[in-house]
Amino acid sequence: MGTTFVSLEARPQGRASPDPLVARFEVSGQAPVEVPLGQGVVRSVKTWNGQRVVVLLDRDVSVLDVNRREQSDRFFADDVQVSPDGRYIAYRRVVPAFENDNAVYLVYDVSQPPRANRMAVQNGFFVGRQDVGVAVYPRSNQAARTYDPTFDGHTHHLSSQITWLDSSRFAFVDFEWPAGREATCYAVAVSLSQGVSNAVSKSTALDTAAIVDGAKVDSDLPPAGQIKAKEIQVLRVTPTSEAIRLVFEGYDTVKVPSVDIVF
Repeated sequence: MGTTFVSLEARPQGRASPDPLVARFEVSGQAPVEVPLGQGVVRSVKTWNGQRVVVLLDRDVSVLDVNRREQSDRFFADDVQVSPDGRYIAYRRVVPAFENDNAVYLVYDVSQPPRANRMAVQNGFFVGRQDVGVAVYPRSNQAARTYDPTFDGHTHHLSSQITWLDSSRFAFVDFEWPAGREATCYAVAVSLSQGVSNAVSKSTALDTAAIVDGAKVDSDLPPAGQIKAKEIQVLRVTPTSEAIRLVFEGYDTVKVPSVDIVF
């Protein structure tokens, strides 16, 4: 079989809505194959091993199988970041309007078939497009293999971008507020070196008092909610450890510009 070329093309349909996009697969001597991808702005395109192409349209992710010339999977995701080698997609589960807005952090492995990237199947069919990927954090969701955003009874919000440290490790800041207890932000590093199903997470609680001036925060708000990392810088990565720098948003409630974390 000859080399397969993949291109993205818009199909004009007037000004009432965005033009639908298609993936066009072309092989010398064969008729081209077109696969509809939906509507939206192309946010990123990544390839893995010449076999998969990941296309992000806003919150809509398509995984294309180059050899089979088809869309192998499609799902919804928030805060998507693809690993440097294109194999892993790390993201936050999209929360439907009828659910509590709690974060569940998921990973999709494009080297595996769609079934391996699902934690729930009903009557042999996949459950909605928001319930895709394998949970890696919170740990309770990972252990129970559930997409339920209220499973541990805590509030979780992403307080940074998801940042890849290398091709199998990424980091983020999670705001966690257990019911009836003080809220805390955690720096979290996740390793996929043993595969998505055996992901290992490390977390370090941030010292809220050292970062936030509590006197400047409204009394009805948790001080930890002021911690927002606008950037995660990679300082050092070894086979067994990671060092990062969290660079904070410059709110007047924040006392320090950054902190360094070693996992």
